[in-house]
Amino acid sequence: VYFSQAYGSIDTQNLRGATQADSYILRGDPNGEIYEPRFTVHGFRFITVFGSPNSLSVNDVECLVVHSETTVKGHFVSTNPIINQIQHNVQWGQLGNSMSLPTDCPQRDERKGWMGDAALTVNEALYNFDLI
Repeated sequence: VYFSQAYGSIDTQNLRGATQADSYILRGDPNGEIYEPRFTVHGFRFITVFGSPNSLSVNDVECLVVHSETTVKGHFVSTNPIINQIQHNVQWGQLGNSMSLPTDCPQRDERKGWMGDAALTVNEALYNFDLI
């Protein structure tokens, strides 16, 4: 999901047929509330929260990471922070596309099993994660 440059809002046009939206009505619990949708996962980078009676900060919202159970096995660190970030992004991308089987895109309507991308990333996945 990308922010629209013109308005600062989330652009969902690239999601095609995938409806990546959940609605939750606050009960008004002063100690906070938890909403965890069941039987669905969403791949995303940004969220929009509206209608809250109080102003929210980024620390008021927590999102859970959901993926197949696996252990990080590979470890790579260099003196170049850009290369380190690329390695971090590769691992997060692999986890985001691991829902009991490799998927293509966790955000669009392509969340079914897809071995095309898996064939290209299998060496990286076996290096980074305990998948055997």
